[in-house]
Amino acid sequence: MSREPRPAPVARCLVVWFAVTTALGALGGWLLPDLVQARATLASAGPQGQSFDVVLVWLCEVALLAAGSWLWVVTGLVARDAARGSDHTRRGVPLPLRRLLLAACGAALVGGLTAPAYAAPVGDSRGAPSVAGLPAPDRVTVTMHMSRLVARQTAAVTSSRPTAAAPPHTVLVRPGDTLWSLAADALAPDAPDASVAVRWQQIFRANRAVIGADPDLIQPDQRLRLPPLSGR
Repeated sequence: MSREPRPAPVARCLVVWFAVTTALGALGGWLLPDLVQARATLASAGPQGQSFDVVLVWLCEVALLAAGSWLWVVTGLVARDAARGSDHTRRGVPLPLRRLLLAACGAALVGGLTAPAYAAPVGDSRGAPSVAGLPAPDRVTVTMHMSRLVARQTAAVTSSRPTAAAPPHTVLVRPGDTLWSLAADALAPDAPDASVAVRWQQIFRANRAVIGADPDLIQPDQRLRLPPLSGR
């Protein structure tokens, strides 16, 4: 079920980085003249001769410029990871911002309710979902679906009578599995994405005590219970 992250288009990553660079340049061109004048004023008269409002504006301008510079650095790092297809979560980079930049680079679909992240490798001490270079949610192959359909038909033929309350089906999470892929496994090959989305949320609700509050954090070797499908 695992899939290696695919590199994002280099041209698109460069466009994202250039857009942030242009925005930072415009921000610097707007703020730097005022900050240079503020430095000269403070050097000559000191902060005692300035009103609180003026000093507060200067501090806000410094904070805004620092935030823009930080965003520029983060954009460059994430864009490089996306272009390389690197599955690497950087410390200090908020996960929502990383997902947004990856989506802008064309490396992933963003959205906690539509595309859960891949299961983290066993022993990963960081405990954070790996989202760098995520492709669109996994869809199982036609061959696998056909094998399941044949197995179901064989079981239906060999059963002499219907079973009365079959125990819930469980599945063992493997590296690379997602709630989306586990949900897609249980549906027909032509099941629409909306049905898969409803199904993986049912699985999450049924196993919330095992998974925890974040559906993105499923771990290999977890045994999840698959609730019965409606209408079956």
